[in-house]
Amino acid sequence: MGNQLTLSQSGEEVSRLLLGLEVFTQEGQPIAMNKLFTVVKLSPDHPNFLLGKVYVKSKDLDISLYKTRIDDLKNKVTRQTTANLLISDYYENSKLIILLRQYCAQTLRKKMISAPFLNRIEKLWLSYQCLLSVKQIHDLNVCHGDIKSENFLTTSWNWLFLTDICSYYKPSYILESDLTSYKYYFCASERSACYLSPERFSSRTRDDPYTLEMDIFSLGCVLAELFLDGQCLFTLPELLSYKRQDLKIPAKLADISDENIKSIITSMISLKSEDRQNIDFYINYWENQVINIDIISIYSFMKEHMLKQSTPWEWINSVQDYILNIKSNYKNPEVLVVLANCITGNMRNVSTPDQMVKSIEILVKIGQELSDDSKLHRILPYLISILQNKQEKNKVKVSCMENLIKTLDKVNEISARDSHLFNEYIWPAFSVLVNDENDWVKTELARNLPNLARIGRKFFDVSLHYFQSEVNFDKELFKFTGKFVRIFKDLVVSKPESQVHIELMSNFANLSQYLDMRSVLNNIIPIVLSSLNKGDSYRVLILSQTPKMLEVIHTPEFFDQIFTCIEDGLILHNELVIYNTLKVFRVLEKFAISALQNIILSIVHPSKWIRGEIVSILKTLIKNMENFENFSELRPQLIKYLDVPSKSIALITEDLLENIKQPYKRGSLAESSNSPAKNPTDLIRSRDSVKIQIPIIQDEKKYSPVIIPNQTINASLSFSTDSIKNYDILNLKGNLQGCFNEHDSAVTHIAIIENSNSFLSASSDGILKLWSLSQLEPFMPIASQELSQAIIPRCKVRSIGSIGESIFLAHDEGVSIFSSQKFIIENIFPACKLLKTISISDKNIVSVDQQGLISIFDIRQKDPAQKYKIKSNYGLVSSLCTGPANGTLALGTLSSSLIIYDMRFACPSMVYYHSAGLPILTMQSYNTTSLFIGSEDACLLDLYSSTVTTVLAGCRTGTITVPSFRETFDSDLVVKNCYNISHRTRKTFENPFTIRKLISPGAPYVFTGGNDCLVRCWDIITPTKSFVIGQDSTVKSVFQEQNYPDVKIIQESPYLSQTTSAYSVNKSLKRKDYTELPNHRKASHTDAILDLALMTQPRNILLTASRDGTIKAWN
Repeated sequence: MGNQLTLSQSGEEVSRLLLGLEVFTQEGQPIAMNKLFTVVKLSPDHPNFLLGKVYVKSKDLDISLYKTRIDDLKNKVTRQTTANLLISDYYENSKLIILLRQYCAQTLRKKMISAPFLNRIEKLWLSYQCLLSVKQIHDLNVCHGDIKSENFLTTSWNWLFLTDICSYYKPSYILESDLTSYKYYFCASERSACYLSPERFSSRTRDDPYTLEMDIFSLGCVLAELFLDGQCLFTLPELLSYKRQDLKIPAKLADISDENIKSIITSMISLKSEDRQNIDFYINYWENQVINIDIISIYSFMKEHMLKQSTPWEWINSVQDYILNIKSNYKNPEVLVVLANCITGNMRNVSTPDQMVKSIEILVKIGQELSDDSKLHRILPYLISILQNKQEKNKVKVSCMENLIKTLDKVNEISARDSHLFNEYIWPAFSVLVNDENDWVKTELARNLPNLARIGRKFFDVSLHYFQSEVNFDKELFKFTGKFVRIFKDLVVSKPESQVHIELMSNFANLSQYLDMRSVLNNIIPIVLSSLNKGDSYRVLILSQTPKMLEVIHTPEFFDQIFTCIEDGLILHNELVIYNTLKVFRVLEKFAISALQNIILSIVHPSKWIRGEIVSILKTLIKNMENFENFSELRPQLIKYLDVPSKSIALITEDLLENIKQPYKRGSLAESSNSPAKNPTDLIRSRDSVKIQIPIIQDEKKYSPVIIPNQTINASLSFSTDSIKNYDILNLKGNLQGCFNEHDSAVTHIAIIENSNSFLSASSDGILKLWSLSQLEPFMPIASQELSQAIIPRCKVRSIGSIGESIFLAHDEGVSIFSSQKFIIENIFPACKLLKTISISDKNIVSVDQQGLISIFDIRQKDPAQKYKIKSNYGLVSSLCTGPANGTLALGTLSSSLIIYDMRFACPSMVYYHSAGLPILTMQSYNTTSLFIGSEDACLLDLYSSTVTTVLAGCRTGTITVPSFRETFDSDLVVKNCYNISHRTRKTFENPFTIRKLISPGAPYVFTGGNDCLVRCWDIITPTKSFVIGQDSTVKSVFQEQNYPDVKIIQESPYLSQTTSAYSVNKSLKRKDYTELPNHRKASHTDAILDLALMTQPRNILLTASRDGTIKAWN
């Protein structure tokens, strides 16, 4: 275009011409206007914006030469070699020509001068890409012609592109005596910076060829500007003086502290072009002397995904895989800031809330390795922006809160310039959440208030340290406390009886320790004490926080304020209240004699936890009290509970506490509470005088033992603490491996025998069979092993399973324990009408009947275990499994109640009910906080937030209803759910999509089977990998993920037609008495699936039991 180019038209004229184009639409006003082009943002018919440089043609202008040069350049460029080049294309009509390239919002120049300002690692990362981009264009034997910081574009994740190659139309040389061409072509911005090499100011003709050394000089100027924080190296007058040697190397370079960087820039801006090296030399020097191998490795990784054009989620997922692969083998952890920028640049464009949550977790994991400054200026802003986004999904906000707190907790050093961040930036983002419409978000806010106060206090103390002469500490702390008091009150008022309130009562002491004590006493404590009247559940929460509160506030006024409320917890309350009340008394130095009387009344309580607390309190009292107090106050109260002649006791000593009489039975305690004629002190007369001590087995010492008090001997109850398994690859394809069809009626239960290749099955007619999987062949009959009728009478089997080296078998007459090797009866526990039995450790099993009577058995003992009864108004029990938390059970009922039962204290800790009133048919713990529940659909309930996070929906038409569970201790609400239960239960069992059995071998897999005769393997993390087992080969289901709004719905789509044929009879197989394939020998079951089991050794085999009387094995 050279000398022939004329001045571009006005912006109005260009906009008018663009209106006539059908392929592009101008977005907004022109971005820039210079003497040559009008720069506009264009919207084509695809999602990505374009940047167009519009030149309005003159009538006598021939541009064919320039178009040919552009085409030649495009042909030279290949994606494999130009990951950092952005080549322009062009569009032409009769009136204008537009140079087109992808639109990028930020240039390297803007990146240098915009907050957050680049740190050293980011400068090294960008400078390395600058060098590589120039190498990529020089390898094509092409000169750029106008390398400057404005022509380097950066993405949001700091990937750099060199663009606007102009050697095909801008002059290569300029007369020093006539700078008109310079101002026309190279002085487009308002800045006076000059990047041209000195030799370009020459008397040579303007069309003489470019040299690569010209680009090297310009690149040196850009690198200097980058490490000088945006300060240009040369202005035009300075460059001309440098050319005339009136000016030596600019003194500005002295501000670059790294001598290697300074040396390489000095070489690149050498006055004589022959003194400059080629780009390969500088890259080699940069890689060996300036940057470390970490940056080179990260560049290779990111370049691969740039060339793949990965989606945002593929980017983020690959970053996680890359971090796992390098396994912390990096020399400088701060280099991970490059990967953090990659996450923050892509996370806003992920497609699902789960992907956003995972992105946040990966970002915070990277942030743990970064410096405090990077945490505050690279990680924090993105988390705050997510929290402030009103359109963000609730589960994302909850995850963001949790991870934001985690990030701020790791910040150890706060500078003076950052001391304002909490008040002006962090607190406003959290405080607005009190008005959020979702209870889950408010619950998370309530839970994190103490953490937020701790972090805020850290910023508060730093602020006072730097500005202590200007502020009053007490006044500022009062103002700081006022923020949290307002939030505390607002949350209580907004949700007076909810999980939000429960969280506030669970952590008020932790919150108070960071606040002004006067404000706490006047505002928070009255609200807390008023909640004691809301029932034992709230009382337990408050009492658990009281010891911490007594450590925080030592004033007598506070003690007097709460003592009456504390003392009341010793009588007429459940065991958990008594236990937590005693923990409060343990931290008190002195208390009234009336309280001592109530404490000693419980010293023969059935609960070992309660007795242990009382003994600890008495030992402390004995050490601190005078002898006359011991004789006159303690001895009269305690002597009746000691199994020692009273006349031989002068003073109560610690040794005497070893002779406390045996505890009374829990059944007697319930009887005494209902009979005014009895009191707990009278119960010691009916105690069993036999004292037998069973030593704790070595492998049980790591568990917290609980005494089962109604037995005549002490038996310990242990809970398994096995962590939830995770399967990277399940290796299950759903191919039929074997058929088992000897049962004449419905197969109701199957159980894998541990450490063997065998399993047991039981049918509705009371038949128990043993099968071996040593030889499996599809469609071939497998014979079972006969079991002695002495093992089990012919009655309905309720449950079977493994416990250690033994097998338990629950039936209508009780529970039988027999050896898994010889099948010889080892123990029998008589019981009636048991519904479900499970093992909770290798020594203990738990059974429950429909009326809610929980029985705990220790297989090492011969006596029946204690039975605990839950309230009948929860409805008839329908399912049982171990709870997510250690020491808990989960019970489901036909009236839609879900009860989390704490076996340590023999009381429900949580009660939920299903919003649709559906019976709960099957359950299994998924992780430490959530539970899978099966009814008409399967859903994953997060017990912490009381929200359903995932729904597994089978193939159906119509709208999917997302279930919800409400937590309540109100028995009236549960009773209301019992109305019309028979109708709802019948409809559920008739529903073809009802789930009868659900198992989860480990995250992320879940198996469900039910009335439709099919088994579904659900992949919670990658739903598209889910599949159906037992499906006809002519059809295939497709699983898709939906989100509504915070619930992940994994939906099985309608069947898709396939071309493959159905199973046919294999004539080569020998079948006795069969001439063709019977119905029950086909791949799929012909009736509802009632039980599932997964055998993992020596390979994964899924067993399915059906009402059609068959068992099938799948791989």
